[in-house]
Parts: sequence; C-alpha cells; structure tokens
Amino acid sequence: MSSFQVVEEYPNNTVVYPKGLPNDRGSRSVSCGVLIVVVLVAIAGWRTICYSILCVFAPNSNLTVRLSASEIILCSPLQLLLFCFFGLVTTQLLLIRFSLLWEERHHIHGRYGGSKIRLFRNVWNMNMKTMSAFIIGVVYTIIYCMQYGNPVLLIQDVGPHSTFFIFIAAYVICNLIKVEESKLQNSIMLERMNGMDYGSGMAYNFFYGYLDIVLPNRGGSEKGMIEKIEDYIDQQGLNDSSFPVKKLFIIIPSSAYTPSKLSDIADGWMEPAGSLESNILNRAGVQQRVYKNSVYRIKNPNTNDEPVYVAAEGATPLKSLHDAISRSGENQVFYREHLQELMSLFYKTLRKIIKADRDCRDLCEIVYYIDLDEHGNRCVNIAELLLYRIEQLKNIQRL
Repeated sequence: MSSFQVVEEYPNNTVVYPKGLPNDRGSRSVSCGVLIVVVLVAIAGWRTICYSILCVFAPNSNLTVRLSASEIILCSPLQLLLFCFFGLVTTQLLLIRFSLLWEERHHIHGRYGGSKIRLFRNVWNMNMKTMSAFIIGVVYTIIYCMQYGNPVLLIQDVGPHSTFFIFIAAYVICNLIKVEESKLQNSIMLERMNGMDYGSGMAYNFFYGYLDIVLPNRGGSEKGMIEKIEDYIDQQGLNDSSFPVKKLFIIIPSSAYTPSKLSDIADGWMEPAGSLESNILNRAGVQQRVYKNSVYRIKNPNTNDEPVYVAAEGATPLKSLHDAISRSGENQVFYREHLQELMSLFYKTLRKIIKADRDCRDLCEIVYYIDLDEHGNRCVNIAELLLYRIEQLKNIQRL
C-alpha cells in the first residue's frame, strides 16, 4: 500500500480514493428517508386504526367518543397556516436533514476533514429567514401548547379538506424563504448538475482546448505525444528506459495549487529538461498559437539509479481556480467552501472524457492526490510521487 494519499486506478478500471478525498455519495439518505416516511405513516395511521377497532368492538365507550370528537378549538386560518408552516420547516430541518446526515457521516474524512463539527455545521446550516421562522415557530408552538394543548389535534379537528390548501400555502412560503438552502445542498446540487458545474466545465475546456490538441496524432502534420517523446529521446541521446512511460502526466493536487515549475515542489529530486516539440496552429482568431509540453529529469538522491525523464505538468484551469479562491471576487467564498467538490468533479469528468476518446485514452495519466497536511503544509514530493506512479505503470505493462 502506498504512503501517498493518491487516487489509485487499476487495469479493470476500478478507482480507489484515499479517505481524504471526496468519494461518490451513495443512496443511504434515500433509504433513511424512506424509513422516516414509513414510521410517520405508521404513527399517523395508529389513531385511525385504534378508532376503527373501538368502533367495531366498543361503539359506545367513552374512549371512542373522545377519539371521534376531540375538543374542538376554534382558530383562525392564520393560526392554522402557522402550524402547518412550522411543521414543514421542522420536517425539512430535522427529519430530511437527518437523512442527509446518515449519508454524510460516511464521508466525514473526504468532505469534512474528519471534523464532526464541520459535518454538523454543513448539514444544519440555514439562511437567516429560515432560522428566524424556526425560532418564531418554536416559541409560538410552546405558548399555544401551554394555553390550549396539543396543536396536532387542532389540525385533525379542522379536517383534511380545510387543511389541504393551508398546507399548499405553507409549502409555497417554505420555497420563498428557501428552507432547503444550506452548504450541503449546494454540494449535492453541484453533483446533480450533470456536467453543468464549474468543475466539469473546466475539465471539458482543458480537454478540448488543450489535451485534444497535444496528445493524439490524427493523421495531419502535427505529431502526437508518442512521436514527440520518441523525437526527444533521439535528440537527447537517451534510451527508452530513461523515458519509461510515453504519456503526459497531469498533476491534480487537492489544493488546486501547482507552481510554475514542478521542480519547486520536488525537494531537489527534479529539474527541468527542456520541452517536447511544439504544436503550432491557428485557433479562435489567434495566429500561430504555440502548444508545448515540459520534460523533467528526476533523480532519486538516495539511490544510484539512472535519471528518469517524464513529461508532466499541472492542469492549467486549476491555476485559474486557485487564483479565484485566493483573491477577492464575487464567488470567492463559494469556490473556497466547495473546492474539494469542484476538484473531484474536475477529475472525474476529465477521466471520463479521456477514457471515452480512443485516440487519447492511452496517452495521458492523471495524478490526483492530497498535497497538504492537516496544518496546510505541503506533504508530498511530486518527483517521488511520479516515480511511484511510473513504477506502477511499468508493473502493469509487464502483466
């Protein structure tokens, strides 16, 4: 098992995430929600079942009379609206969010850094309107119970025909004040946008605006990644063992930060070694636009092994994302709060696009890893990580 916290991909297309990176959400919240519905229906139907049994076996008993004709308390439609509204708010804040908590507790390390406080804060985060409505509802219900008793009996006595439209009005109010709004709902919404989120958008932009240009050989005058690496080997007088993996390594650190030179995060193990042959083409009004890839020489100072050459670089859209969360801007807070979701969506979408393109799928290797420790300090030597991944790929090639 690797000491690196890096996403591992195996030949059967199985992907294993380290516990510090967000994994896909499952269906636990749905299962929990279904269970809550069953329990509530059972509770609601218990009184009706008891009354039906009493009507058959003891139609004249005092208990039957109390169940069928509870003390009727006259109320205004506004009171009824308040109770229905508070009931819906309570359902959203307590029951529905509890079902979400049931799922999120399985992602406490990948999405919340192992912090239970962050987990609960994200699940029960709410806007000021919802918080105010909940507090007012609690206070009003307590006062009502002290004066008149159980407000649920009030709704039962009024009957379903009268409360139906009141519940609709209460539901509309809940939507107007955005009761469901929370940091967790924003995270779930990003996953459900089916490629319309910012992370997926960056992935499509990166692939079709860059990788699809520099990786494949589509039969034109421009060379593909393998041809450019082979030319580099010939020009530098190297052998194939010196450049063991003829792919472009895309570095995706969880912090979204990649320096201008990868050697700056390699602790002296790596140095720039030139570039591959450039691709030059006219694109989107820009004449003679240059696309090129950097080559690095890696030498482990603790061994006598020969240097290893690798074509590697960071994903440039992540540099823009890092700038967006580092500088003041309109969506800076949102991007910072949901950085891990955006990074995960970027990786998953980019991997899916590359796997679906038969001209590119074998020319690129994505390295998605955790680069910072719990104190925010860099904890990975990128050269050592690349050597680890190269050794993995060499072992796979031998199979």
